[in-house]
Amino acid sequence: MTSRPSTRCTAGPLSENVHNDFADRKNGRQPVSYDHPDLESILGETSGLMIYQEDIMRVATLVAGFSMTEADDLRKACSKKIREMIRAQRSKFRRRRGAPRYGRELGEAIFNKIEPFADYAFPKSHAYGYALLGYQNAWLKVNYPVEYMAALLTSFPRRQGQGVGLLERSAQMGITVGVPDVNESFAEYAPSLSRPDDPVRTGRRAQRR
Repeated sequence: MTSRPSTRCTAGPLSENVHNDFADRKNGRQPVSYDHPDLESILGETSGLMIYQEDIMRVATLVAGFSMTEADDLRKACSKKIREMIRAQRSKFRRRRGAPRYGRELGEAIFNKIEPFADYAFPKSHAYGYALLGYQNAWLKVNYPVEYMAALLTSFPRRQGQGVGLLERSAQMGITVGVPDVNESFAEYAPSLSRPDDPVRTGRRAQRR
């Protein structure tokens, strides 16, 4: 089976197409491979790909013989997105090798994958938190679209650009946002109690913002 075409971005691991490669490897569309067999112990759970900041730290300790303190310096250089620090870490990476079987060529190949992390990369704990929140939001949006959009509209005042965008998004979803009603409106946006044609009712306070 062939993998999907690349979708190139310029943000950290995404610039290396890691997001598509990970999906393809997890679903059997692309074989799982490692730059060196020893890396399987580190990258096994991510299908052979460096995805998290912790991955580059552990790879650096193995291949370049970095201490954990030195590996954390590499992580900081990437997270702060300072190119000068990254270049200094490359020089250090070249000089240090964890074992004779990890030669210069392997070190260069691995650091070429590490360097894009300077544009954008998450620690694993942050990625987990974002993924969990993203899943919860997707579930609520699909199963309770009216309540979900009412809550989002309450979060962003109408006069802010994002609030206007959410009104447009509600219309695209087939959710009409009705004007305030003295008999039905609450303080904020809320599901309509009696008018299915206007499933979300604008709140009294929301109208003033």
